[in-house]
Amino acid sequence: LAGGLHRIGEMNAMTHRFSIPIATALRNSLKDGYDFNRFKNDAIAGLIVSLVALPLAMALSIAVGLPPQHGLYTAIVAGIVVPLLGGSNFQVSGPTAAFVVIVAPIVSEHGLRGLIITTILAGALLIALGIARLGRYINYVPYPVTTGFTSGIAVVIATLALNDFLGLRIEALQGDYLHKVALIAGAIPTLYWPEALVGIVSLAVMAGSGRILPKVPSPVVGIAAVRGARAAVAMGFTFAVPAQERGA
Repeated sequence: LAGGLHRIGEMNAMTHRFSIPIATALRNSLKDGYDFNRFKNDAIAGLIVSLVALPLAMALSIAVGLPPQHGLYTAIVAGIVVPLLGGSNFQVSGPTAAFVVIVAPIVSEHGLRGLIITTILAGALLIALGIARLGRYINYVPYPVTTGFTSGIAVVIATLALNDFLGLRIEALQGDYLHKVALIAGAIPTLYWPEALVGIVSLAVMAGSGRILPKVPSPVVGIAAVRGARAAVAMGFTFAVPAQERGA
């Protein structure tokens, strides 16, 4: 009897070890009691996050050379699937700027089809690593490696963003990093001041909004301010053009 119980315990341990936890966070939240107040707080947080995440997702899609709607699809699908099937109440999903420098060469050489195949392979690899319980080994990656990787990607993304930030007329940034810097430097004479002014004002508003509206994310304030200014300018041009035509 003792030997049978021991074997049953070993089988249960092996089953637990190689089981695939699905929707554990959702089930635990419902088990703990999910009332209307928690739903209200989550809904407000989701609205604020969406105001930042959706434009960011479209911007990242443009940064890798794809139409903006692909980033929107990715953010929406990931935002629904991950909370329903994930194991953490605070898990982050959706496109991330850290992979722009990885995804952009794939899109450039293999197109959207190659990116889809790569995404499927990456997902299968993550599932295999999760089943094998190998995620814990990420703790052995030195902190300077993570910091250097993130900082390097930030520098690359900021450099590539100068093309749109300054309104330059570079159709495609090809080559390595130094070659791209040379292309951007050579295109400085094509700087378009209205677009550059929008970028500068956006950064200024985002930098100063934290002191005035500390509870509102600065990207939300920046997007709202720039969109309002753009609408006002568009209305001004709309009314000015007919007047000029009538005068002529």
